[in-house]
Amino acid sequence: MKARVKTTAVIGMLVALAVAITVSGASSTPAIAKKHAKHKKVKSGPLPSDFFGIVPYTAPSASDAQQMAQAGVKTVRLFSYWELMEPQPGQYNWTLSDAVIQNLASAGLSPAIQFADSPSWISPVIEKPPIYSSSQIAAWQQFLSNFVHRYGAHGSFWAAHPNLPYHPVASYEIWNEPNLRLMWGGTPNPADYLRLLKVSTPVIKQADPSAAVVFGGLYPFPMPQYGVKALKFLNAFFRQKGATKWFDALSLHPYSFTPRYLVPTLRLFRKNLNKHRAGKKPIWITELGWATSGHDWAISPFRATEAQQATYLTQSFNKLIRARRELRLQRVFWFLWRDQPDPDGSWFVKMGLLRADGSPKPAYSAYQAEARR
Repeated sequence: MKARVKTTAVIGMLVALAVAITVSGASSTPAIAKKHAKHKKVKSGPLPSDFFGIVPYTAPSASDAQQMAQAGVKTVRLFSYWELMEPQPGQYNWTLSDAVIQNLASAGLSPAIQFADSPSWISPVIEKPPIYSSSQIAAWQQFLSNFVHRYGAHGSFWAAHPNLPYHPVASYEIWNEPNLRLMWGGTPNPADYLRLLKVSTPVIKQADPSAAVVFGGLYPFPMPQYGVKALKFLNAFFRQKGATKWFDALSLHPYSFTPRYLVPTLRLFRKNLNKHRAGKKPIWITELGWATSGHDWAISPFRATEAQQATYLTQSFNKLIRARRELRLQRVFWFLWRDQPDPDGSWFVKMGLLRADGSPKPAYSAYQAEARR
């Protein structure tokens, strides 16, 4: 979901999206455990070192990065806005992105980049991808090339900071929830999304052949007025010749009423990938969480008390670890690192492991216990 301030209308849309979730014929939400679950270890072989990640809402400070590392975080999904780095055509300002990459590297953390939104000088509807004219495509490709050559493997940023721990960007998620109208800037179009990948992937791979290109995180079950169901979107995407070769991993945002629905949802997508001869593509969860407060929290489908949030985190991670080989699940990013301070803000920005004042919720300890298993 979008890491910018939501209007009341957008909040309502997200609520409506969630109500559409129906998995395996389930029709009601099971009772929630009142007591925080114990951190029971689950045997599933050694986990990849970068299995657990986090999503900050704003650029992480040096202290944020250090605390993330203490929690067991290995990878940080960064919302990276093109216009902040290129506010005018050909005029680059890397100050903020340099600082963020340095903060993460100093703490031993690796960045996972998520690109979304065009600059206002590309399109007045910033959610629209830069694929609708040759000039848009050329500008996007130049920006991508410059970014990867700077922060990717053996990039110029690392050459300029030889004493900094080496944690280059190794993955690039292209757009965010492209099956939703709000995030695509209009009617979602699988053919146009493939076009976006086709103009992006070669540039990234040319600059860094080892980089992974990640399919923009799909929201599984939106209502028709808000978007296209993710499986329908994927079916249309894969009907296009050669579609499988333009990405390395499929990203999903399987927000769920409770952890009960999580693995069944992912199995649908694993089956879909297998059906389309993309069985070797791993799945990444790049957003998952439950809100503990916020505006309209009482009607949020993704609500929990702080104790319940910790329980849900533990249950989710255990279920995902058990099923990870079956699902070919490679990464799990918890949304969110820290609540936003506005007391009247959306429940969407109250999913953090930390409260707005920086104090840890029970979910912080739950995350730490899982990440340090």
